[in-house]
Amino acid sequence: MPETFPNAQSENIVIYISGTGASKNFSTLMTNCLPNQHLLDTGQCFPLYWYEQSQEPDDKQGRLFNDAGEAANSVPEIKYKRRSAISDAALARFQSQYNDRRISKEDIFYYVYGVLSAPEYRERFGDDVKRILARVPFARDFWAFSIAGRELGELHVNYENVKPWPVKLKNTPLSPGTNGENSMHIVEKMKIVNIDGQKAIRYNENITVTGIPSEAWEYIINGKSALEWIVERYQDAVDKNSGLRNDCNAWGRERGNPRYPLDLIERVTRVSVETVKILKRLPELGV
Repeated sequence: MPETFPNAQSENIVIYISGTGASKNFSTLMTNCLPNQHLLDTGQCFPLYWYEQSQEPDDKQGRLFNDAGEAANSVPEIKYKRRSAISDAALARFQSQYNDRRISKEDIFYYVYGVLSAPEYRERFGDDVKRILARVPFARDFWAFSIAGRELGELHVNYENVKPWPVKLKNTPLSPGTNGENSMHIVEKMKIVNIDGQKAIRYNENITVTGIPSEAWEYIINGKSALEWIVERYQDAVDKNSGLRNDCNAWGRERGNPRYPLDLIERVTRVSVETVKILKRLPELGV
């Protein structure tokens, strides 16, 4: 994605959607990082910005020697100009449709995310978007979907910084973890369990996470709830073919936070609950 994230300094936000021919139901997710091509099933992304390589002349670019006649020992920096991915024509069309000059290109971007995230959209057009690229209708209430899309974007992009949900931790006597490490937070393989009629997460032999609201399991992304994805992916495992180890504890350990996987569960619970609340208050599309 050279025009979307040309280098590490290029800031951007993208709406990632399931692509045509996807085997799972339609999903969308917003991120500010360069996404994996398979973040969602056969997906593709639509950015807020695109970057154009600057055409401004640079008399030093491509030179073998510097001004002192010495061999150049650094690669010239490539400069980029940031452009809005929302065209002027699209902006004019939205402002005309809603008779509202306050609408900005950024408002349109979040409107799209709000509409594509709406349960009604997925129910009505779910079969269509498996065959063709998703189309965005003009909803009756532009601002309701734009504001909701912005709120959803804030949650989904900044999921690691939201206030953790106050789950309950059921502790058992401390036992050795992976490789004999006597740590309360080492994860080997989590599991979803049922306690008193409610879903809980068996984090490890020492901790069971309870007090997870039922709404947290309702936020479905790419065929599973966000919490189910954590339980499935965060495990210490070795790939049979390559022999490479997936150490799910490494990220937190390297950053001095061994309980990172537990923090992630608490924060994604918050994100999931708040996402469901936002989606439930959306009005009808009216189209």
